[in-house]
Amino acid sequence: MPRKGQFKIRAIRTQAEWVAIEAMQKKLVDELPFVHRETRQWWIARNGDKPVGYAAMNITGDCGWFSICGVLAKHRGNGLQKRLIDVRLRHARRGGLAAVYTYTLNGNHPSANSLIKKGFKQCTPPDRHFGKWAGKRDVLYWKHEL
Repeated sequence: MPRKGQFKIRAIRTQAEWVAIEAMQKKLVDELPFVHRETRQWWIARNGDKPVGYAAMNITGDCGWFSICGVLAKHRGNGLQKRLIDVRLRHARRGGLAAVYTYTLNGNHPSANSLIKKGFKQCTPPDRHFGKWAGKRDVLYWKHEL
C-alpha cells in the first residue's frame, strides 16, 4: 500500500486525465452518470503514473461547492481524501470565497469524519449549491467558513 507522501495532486490538464477520472468514477459510483465536466475546477491524484483519486469544485458568487471526490478503494486510509479537501480549500481561499459547501450521503462516515477534521460543520444549505440534492433526507450538508 502506498505511503501518504507518494501521492501527487494537480489540476486536470489533459484529455487523458478526463478519461482516467471517468473510469475511476465508474468504478466508485456506478449508479451516477458522469455529468460534471462543466465543473469549474478538477484535480487528479496519482500514485506514480496511476490515477487513484479525483475531486471537483464549483464556484457560485462568493461560495464554493465541493461537488464530488473519490479515492480508489485500495488507496483509502492514507489521508488522500483529506489532501483533496485541502487542495480545494486552498483554491477557495486564494479565490477570496467566503465559504464552501458540500454533502455526504448518510452512512458515509469516513467522508463525514474527514470533513469534520478539516473544520466543516453540518448546515442547512442554500438551494443554489445543491440542486437535485437539496432537501434529500439521506444527505448530510456541510459548510466551511473561510
